[in-house]
Amino acid sequence: MSKLSKEGNITYRQYLEAIHTVRLYSKQVALHRTEIQMDMDSISKFLGVSEDTLILDLPLTRRTLNVLERMENLDCSRNTLKDMEKISLKELSAQKNMGQKTMFEIEEPCLYTGVKLLP
Repeated sequence: MSKLSKEGNITYRQYLEAIHTVRLYSKQVALHRTEIQMDMDSISKFLGVSEDTLILDLPLTRRTLNVLERMENLDCSRNTLKDMEKISLKELSAQKNMGQKTMFEIEEPCLYTGVKLLP
């Protein structure tokens, strides 16, 4: 795009190029809005979660809760998210039905609250 004239005026061609750019970007705005909304939805489900939240009260799927309930040193109705610091990633990954999605679902509230799982 060429520079503005000394008076600050743009040419008709520059105007058309600008309109074209705005139209192209307006199509991308919807994509950006969707991405931002997905991020906000992900964050908002953890706004009320702290390290003192009972595991049973975390926004977890039934599958993930089942995996955690089967762990010997964890009681989901009594232990809090902070108590997850006693569990190692290795121990978690050895559980039946522990896939990547389930592991991520456990790690996600830990990341938001600063709880660190053992390696």
